[in-house]
Amino acid sequence: MICPNAYWLVKPFEGIIKKETNKLIPIDGFSLIRTLFSGVSPGTERLVASGRVPEDCFERMACRYMGGTFRFPLKYGYSLVGQSLESGEADSYFFTMHPHQDYALVPVDHTYRIPLSLPPHRAVLFPNMETALNAVWDSGLSSDSSVAVVGGGIVGLLTAYVVFKKYGVKAIVFESEKKRLKQADGLSWVLNAIYPYEKQKVEFTHVFHTSATSSGLQFALDNLGFEGVLIELSWYGTEKVTVSLGGSFHYDRKRIISSNVSTISENYRNQFTYSQRAEEVFKLLDDKKLDVLLGEGVNFRELPDFMKVLYAGNRIEFNPLVVY
Repeated sequence: MICPNAYWLVKPFEGIIKKETNKLIPIDGFSLIRTLFSGVSPGTERLVASGRVPEDCFERMACRYMGGTFRFPLKYGYSLVGQSLESGEADSYFFTMHPHQDYALVPVDHTYRIPLSLPPHRAVLFPNMETALNAVWDSGLSSDSSVAVVGGGIVGLLTAYVVFKKYGVKAIVFESEKKRLKQADGLSWVLNAIYPYEKQKVEFTHVFHTSATSSGLQFALDNLGFEGVLIELSWYGTEKVTVSLGGSFHYDRKRIISSNVSTISENYRNQFTYSQRAEEVFKLLDDKKLDVLLGEGVNFRELPDFMKVLYAGNRIEFNPLVVY
């Protein structure tokens, strides 16, 4: 029996590591996992810590095994990688959607066995890659498309990666933060990385928006060509979004569509189950070039201090890796 330690938000923008009161007791059909790594989703976890999840979204935004609701205190997170403590599983690694915690007891069918060819630390990118794949499926693009990504964070760069892997198209990435801009410009699957408000006009067939800002959304919309498609991946919570739909929006027949990983695109729904989509995600992750998108590693015990930096709005490495 194990009493795990977990990261809890005790009030807005303040988290602690505390020991859970419930003991984890292995039972049939469940897997007891010793955590090796978890991944921080910077945008979503900052939004949750700010208390900006709309009440009418509480049920749909809830992740598996979260503690409490979106009222404080709560524990939240959805990328955990570890080893099963079951006999015969010592050489296998598993991914599951779970908050930051050093041990987890989850149903076996809520875990994904990580392929042997894939280093376990890279599997924390699973949720972000799944989001990127779904967005590309939603977009309807082809190998003849011209593509831009507005927002050079982890989801934006993985979206550009999927576009390249699936269609051989290199996207232009627009990013306003200088360090991210430089990092994005060095990626082999990115055509170019550009400061977004340079005075230039490019008309793309498809633009993926991931910056979670009104200005980024407007920029994405303004740089669509005739009958271009804007795929919105950002989630804003209670924040109001302002965008101008005058100008070329109507006469160029531009379209804005939302993408949400919880539902597979209609065009692919009959081709892929959620398990089959997971297999596609693992195939995409099996590329050592993606390791550049992971941070150097944050010790689990130091997570509260690290998250303070994140909550303050400071830009951090693409996908922080929490090490247990």
